[in-house]
Amino acid sequence: MGLILPISKCSTLSTKRLGARRFKITSSWNPGFNHCSVGDRAMAKLRDRWMEFQGIKNWEGLLGHLDDDLRKEILRYGKFTFPNLASSRSSWISYVAVCDDAKEIVRLWRRDVVIAYRGTTTSSEWLENFRATLSCLPDNITTPDENYDQPMVQSGLLSLYTTNTQCDQSLQDTIREEISKIVDKYSDEPLSITIAGHSLGAAPATLTACDITTKFSNAPIVSVVSFGGPRVGNKSFQCQLEKSGTNVLRIVNSDDPVTKVPGFVIHDDIDDVAERGTTHVASTRMPSWLQKCMEDTQWVYAEVGKELRLSSKGDIATCHDLKTYLHLVTLVKNVQL
Repeated sequence: MGLILPISKCSTLSTKRLGARRFKITSSWNPGFNHCSVGDRAMAKLRDRWMEFQGIKNWEGLLGHLDDDLRKEILRYGKFTFPNLASSRSSWISYVAVCDDAKEIVRLWRRDVVIAYRGTTTSSEWLENFRATLSCLPDNITTPDENYDQPMVQSGLLSLYTTNTQCDQSLQDTIREEISKIVDKYSDEPLSITIAGHSLGAAPATLTACDITTKFSNAPIVSVVSFGGPRVGNKSFQCQLEKSGTNVLRIVNSDDPVTKVPGFVIHDDIDDVAERGTTHVASTRMPSWLQKCMEDTQWVYAEVGKELRLSSKGDIATCHDLKTYLHLVTLVKNVQL
């Protein structure tokens, strides 16, 4: 299929056009290493800890001094989002890969399903991304909770994910159909769903995870691994993700401006604001009326999940490149949390 990814025997199960977008489903991947070289000790470690690496404990104790096995998993998921998936003219935005390589399933101790999103490439997608105000999530993606305000996400993102055309169903409907088939087919074995995205592809990755955990009561562990993604939604959206058990790991380059937009964030801890050193955050140590006015502008976002913060040391030219992110993950030892 000509994909520069760790996929050696992918066969297309189905292809669906989504208007100007396309969604592709592949059946398997081979990570391209010698399985026989994997020692029993390493296999046992992954068996015992794979749910930790998927965020079941919110990656506690794994990020301050980046765990080497977690590092390998982050890099593996990062390679699924490589831009070589599609040229700048491509309409492909996402694909699903289901592992059916027997040795890889043994190594991972489960069947891993990966939904990968590329970054923005087309002009229409860039226009959607400029719609940075917040819009309410539709009822079919929310879990009603009287303790929280209405969950909201970036308007362009919501449009990209939920819009149907005259000829094609939405990205949301297509993903739901495929996940339903996968969950039913592999209901009798360990399964994980990991959604990976780079750049503006990280935003629909997060929304997809929210949708899956809301729609499917029988969903397996669902995790997001994002690289250089923008903000997605408001505080109530953050709370819904946490309540649903969705695990989100955001890999952030502190020099990357994309991770500081859209809108601004109100933090509870003023020390956290000082540490981040950005004008795009504010502290809740302000008059309540002012905070309410800011929230009413529909520009107040909240950071979601757990953050792995890295730094390319001021290299602005390449700070957002996926290769830079994977290089930083490869080299990093102690990181800023």
